[in-house]
Amino acid sequence: MDIKIEGFTTKNNKYYQSTLNLRSNVFVEEMNFEKRLEFDGKDDLATHYILFCDMIPIGCARWIEDKNNKSIVIDRFCITKEYRKRGFAMLLLKFILRELIPSGKTIKIVATNSGFLFFTQANFKITNNNFKLGNKPLQVMEYKLIKS
Repeated sequence: MDIKIEGFTTKNNKYYQSTLNLRSNVFVEEMNFEKRLEFDGKDDLATHYILFCDMIPIGCARWIEDKNNKSIVIDRFCITKEYRKRGFAMLLLKFILRELIPSGKTIKIVATNSGFLFFTQANFKITNNNFKLGNKPLQVMEYKLIKS
């Protein structure tokens, strides 16, 4: 099994269309998010990641710095249904965190109800910041670095 994770911006769009396809399949078709809300016009502000298994795109995520430049928000995190519960999501998340932790900024993630438990297992904690995207409830969670 050949696993590859690539980070990129939309300026280097070699993988961008594949991430749009993944997000459309998972969020719009499977989870019934409104397409106009899923594709929110913020992709050019983000750093994106795509996860491949044997050259097949199976997951993606993006992060954006918040407006006050004190925190980073990971969102649009998804793994295709047939690759879930096999460790790929944790692999992608750890890769992203390794890149973000050295920034010293607070790291947040936007979680759906179905992703909430996974992110708590990855040491994200509940914040009081929950909201709806269309009619879908979302929870902002904050990463707590484990000191060794």
